[in-house]
Amino acid sequence: MASQLGVAIIGLSGQAASAAVATVELARRGRSSRADLPLGDRPNLAPYSGFRFAGWDMKGGSVLDAAFRHEAVDPQKLGTIEAALRAVKPWPALTGDGGAPQGCSGEHKRGEITLRERIECIQDDLDRFRQSVGGRAVAVNLSTPDFLTSRAAEAFQSRRALEEALDQQDRKIGPAMLYAYAAIDCGVPFVDFTESPATCASSIIDFAIERGVPLAGRPRGTEPSFHRSAEAAPLVIEVTRLIDYAAAHGARGTVETLSQSLGQLSGLSRSKARAELDIFGSLKLWLREQEARADEDGTSQAISLPDRREQSAGVRLN
Repeated sequence: MASQLGVAIIGLSGQAASAAVATVELARRGRSSRADLPLGDRPNLAPYSGFRFAGWDMKGGSVLDAAFRHEAVDPQKLGTIEAALRAVKPWPALTGDGGAPQGCSGEHKRGEITLRERIECIQDDLDRFRQSVGGRAVAVNLSTPDFLTSRAAEAFQSRRALEEALDQQDRKIGPAMLYAYAAIDCGVPFVDFTESPATCASSIIDFAIERGVPLAGRPRGTEPSFHRSAEAAPLVIEVTRLIDYAAAHGARGTVETLSQSLGQLSGLSRSKARAELDIFGSLKLWLREQEARADEDGTSQAISLPDRREQSAGVRLN
């Protein structure tokens, strides 16, 4: 498997994102613990040393600024990775209707453009990033979710409805839906740690199956703030590696085991340590099963995912 993996994070200046970047940078220097990286080095997964981070945020500055602001990492450890974190700076973020998503603030965002143009901007960022890392990338949503009522979300249960809504500048389409659509359309796996309905919508799932792209999304109703905490960093890192593995082996649509793992740290009935044991135990079991199946089938260990936008340009469902 190719050594570099690009990780494009929506919400790059958040606590979980800055903690994840710092954890990987510490791992490069042999200063991360086994608890920080529970799956460890595995021949069929992207190496921690191969991670390259980028992404979007409404706040400017660097990931180093974010790490200090959120106290996401032990200050005594930051000294050795300051230069690396300072070099990672977010791209301007997009909003769904020209204003900030609910719960977000900041001036580091793009101006008013159409929904289709917003998708193209996201894809331009992803294309440049993938070229810089050698072709492989995963998009991860750690930002504020889209808040839709169940009735509003139903409008996006069919591809036709979604495409029409995009053309009509429907304000119910929030940023998470745009990022998911953009990533899928250019062959980039998408993981949503927020409660956004984007990865649960039939239109998005069907689109991912059509494009041959895997998805994972956190079930609604689980810990609402977990994706914004530093404690999420190990899960962010490991689920990113696993969905990259799934993509390389032809997975398309929702990867149920990964989606379930995103909702297990509810903190309601179990201790954090017990919950983590259950989560990473199930992920290790899933990986062993997939590796065994790949060995039986003789599946290639490095299946490339081409940019499929050219194949589908101008296509609309009837």
